[in-house]
Amino acid sequence: MKTETRMILKGDAEEALIHLPASKSQVHRALITAALTEGTTVIRNVTYGNDIRATIRLLRHFGAEILDETDRIIVKGVSRPVFDHQELECGESASTLRFLIPLAALSGDDAVFVCEGRLHERPQTVYEKLFEEKGLRFEQEGNRICVRGPLQGGIYEVRGDVSSQFISGLLFALPLCEEDSEIRILPSFESAPYADMTLHFLQKSGIDAERDGLIIRIKGSQKYHAADFEAEGDESQAAFAAMIPFVLNIPVRISGMPHHDGQADHALTGILRNMGADIQRTEDGYRMEPSSLHGITASLADCPDLGPALFALASLAEGTSVFTDGRRLRIKECDRIAAMEEEMRKLGCVIDSTTDTVTVTGRTEIRGGAVLSSHRDHRVTMALSMLALAGEIPSVIEGSEAVDKSWPDFYHVMTKAKVMKEAAE
Repeated sequence: MKTETRMILKGDAEEALIHLPASKSQVHRALITAALTEGTTVIRNVTYGNDIRATIRLLRHFGAEILDETDRIIVKGVSRPVFDHQELECGESASTLRFLIPLAALSGDDAVFVCEGRLHERPQTVYEKLFEEKGLRFEQEGNRICVRGPLQGGIYEVRGDVSSQFISGLLFALPLCEEDSEIRILPSFESAPYADMTLHFLQKSGIDAERDGLIIRIKGSQKYHAADFEAEGDESQAAFAAMIPFVLNIPVRISGMPHHDGQADHALTGILRNMGADIQRTEDGYRMEPSSLHGITASLADCPDLGPALFALASLAEGTSVFTDGRRLRIKECDRIAAMEEEMRKLGCVIDSTTDTVTVTGRTEIRGGAVLSSHRDHRVTMALSMLALAGEIPSVIEGSEAVDKSWPDFYHVMTKAKVMKEAAE
C-alpha cells in the first residue's frame, strides 16, 4: 500500500456540519447475521471502509451472495456456512477475524485466515485456549491462522478482559450447533455493550440467546431469519467531529448521531459534558458550541476506541485528566497509548502513562510545524489530524491513508465542511 503524507491545513468555516459514517460495529454484525439467514436481507446506510470490505470478502467464501451497492448491501444468506476452501484474507480487521473463526470452525475442514499489518500480533489466546479444550485445531504460524472443527455446543468459559469480539464470534456460531450452549464470562467483563449489540442482532434475526450477568445462554439447532437493517451513524467517529469547537473555536452540528446508548461509544456525550462541553440535542444528532473544558477522570473499560480523541481533547482542557482501564489500547492496530504519547509530545502536549492509565495535563498551546506519524492506525490518524488544527503553523501526517480502515472519506468530509483545506498542488 502506498504511504500518503498529508498537510493539515486549517479551514475557514464559521460553523461546521459533519454527517457521520455508518457504524462499523453495526454493519459487521448486520452482514454476518444476514449471511446466515434463509432469505434476502437489505442493509442500508453503509460505509465501505477496509474492515467492512474484508468481512464481505470472507462471507462470500462462506457461500453468501452479496451485492454491494453505493450505500446499501443486499445479502442472500446460506443458513449454514459452506466454505469454499480458499484462503481467508482478513486485511487488518480484528473484527472480521475474530467474528468469523468460530463460523469457519463449524466445518470439519481446515480454514486458513491470512492477516495483514499488525493483526497477527494481536492476541488470539482466547480462541487458542478454547479450541485446545474442545479438541479442535488452532494453529498460528506468522500471519496465518489455521482452524478446524467441528465446533459443538456446550459450556465455554471466556475471559472478559481481552476483547468482547471473542464472545461475539461464539455467539454467531453456537446457535447453529445441535446442542444448547452457555458462555460463562470470567470477570472483569469489559466492552460488555459490544456483546450486547451482538445479542441484539441475533435476537432481531430470531435467535434465542439471552445474557444474565456473566452468563449467556444460547439454544441449539436454531435458524437465522432475514431482517432488513439501517445502520446508525458511528459514535466512535463522532469523537473526532466533537473536537472541532475546541481546535477551531466554532460550533459543530453532528448529524446521524443516535440519542440512545445502543453503541458503547455513546459514552462520549457524558464524558464531554463532564469536561464542561456545551452539547445540545438536535433532531438528528447533537450541536456543540465552543466552551472551556476542564480535566476529568474517566474509565475506558467499555469504550476504548474513544481513547485517542479523548487524550487529544484533554490536552486542550484546563487541569489534569486521568483515563483508566486503557490497557487494551496497547493491543489495537498499534499501541495507541504509546503512539499518542509520542505524537502528542511533538505538538507540545504533556502526556504520560502506565500500562493501564493515561494522564494528560493541559491546557497546551499546540505547536505547529510537526511531522506526525499515523502509526498505521485510523483512530490515531484522525485524532492527530484534528488536534494539529489547533496549531498556527500547519503540521503534516505521514500514513494518512490509515483512515481507509473505517472512514475513507474523513479528509473529504472535513474539507467539504471547511474544517480543513486541501493543500495547494
